[in-house]
Amino acid sequence: MVAGCATQVPPKETGKDSVEVNQYPSIAQLLNLEQGVVGMDTEQIEERLTHIDRADGIGQLFYYAVLNQHLPTYGAWTIARDTFQKLQDNEALPTELRQFAGLLRKYNQSRINAYSEQQDLLSQHSEVQQELQQAEDERLLLEQKIQALTELETVISTRKEE
Repeated sequence: MVAGCATQVPPKETGKDSVEVNQYPSIAQLLNLEQGVVGMDTEQIEERLTHIDRADGIGQLFYYAVLNQHLPTYGAWTIARDTFQKLQDNEALPTELRQFAGLLRKYNQSRINAYSEQQDLLSQHSEVQQELQQAEDERLLLEQKIQALTELETVISTRKEE
């Protein structure tokens, strides 16, 4: 599937007799890959991940990152972020592909940060709930003590009157 995404960049002259050929997918092709992944469910994505050969070129590496990006787990997002970072740092890639990878790295990092913040807030919420329950328990205990003191005072007043 990804192999069809490779386009041939015009050859670069590197010497008299040699020609260097680089094959990179276009941003449009990468966006099409992304669109294809959007419609997949988790099982389909995980199945596709088992068949990816990341050493098989930039298209496969990008596809690997995109698949991980669409999984609903923190660990997959970190894999996607790190993979996009590798793509962004690859100086052999055209500038626009590196910039695109950088945008996707930032997106995944923001998801990771948001998830971490959410977990922190959930933890704080849990702590506040426990403190609230403890305060409620203390309030009930104080009410029982006040009721017991009121009853004791009533008994003492009644005895004094007798």
